[in-house]
Amino acid sequence: MSTTQTPSDLIGQSVPRLDSYEKVTGAAIYENDIRGGQMVTVVDKNAITQATPLSLVFHLDTTLNINADQARTIVNRQVVTELGTGLSAGEAELLIGGNRIRWRVPIILSLPDLGHLGQAGAIEVDSQTGHILTAPEIRTQIIKYASIIYHGATLQTE
Repeated sequence: MSTTQTPSDLIGQSVPRLDSYEKVTGAAIYENDIRGGQMVTVVDKNAITQATPLSLVFHLDTTLNINADQARTIVNRQVVTELGTGLSAGEAELLIGGNRIRWRVPIILSLPDLGHLGQAGAIEVDSQTGHILTAPEIRTQIIKYASIIYHGATLQTE
């Protein structure tokens, strides 16, 4: 599978990456990307309504040792404290791809006088072990993006 495909290119295709297969149809795909040769599909829960055509078919039997709230707590305790003031962990979303199931926890910048400013990045947590999977250089990127978001927000208020 080519990394240049867009989500619309994948509609209706069977992708043999999970235990059985994943078939994506409809328009509610939030993100598809290729990581290490494995496809990851995230479906935006807000895009799914009663009238949205959607068909995701795959079979996976597993037990998650870490739930969404635990993943968020892990990120708040182990990562956010290192990153700086105003950053916090958002709601985790489950990613299924390749041979790993993980939680992606967005890092949100919010400040008292400015409110919620936006997402500066995301940290991934292994759903079985609770280990942080995101490389250390991503933390540097998050700090950089938070600074860009902050400066953009303060320019608008001046």
